[in-house]
Amino acid sequence: DNVFGVVGLPPGITFRFNEENGRVGSVDLNLKGLPKDLYFARLGFMQGPALPERTFTFPVLEDDGST
Repeated sequence: DNVFGVVGLPPGITFRFNEENGRVGSVDLNLKGLPKDLYFARLGFMQGPALPERTFTFPVLEDDGST
């Protein structure tokens, strides 16, 4: 499975690399079970409800060499 977390970010933040024809075609950013107030959560205080799970998909753009 091509799912990765990032050191220093909460464990509910992951990236999934989606392959298309042997190459990465898009990347999903998944936010799962994160508290609304990340500042206090980093200090160790969970305040209020967690955010619902959300996924955002970003397409991978190819550099055609024109820039």
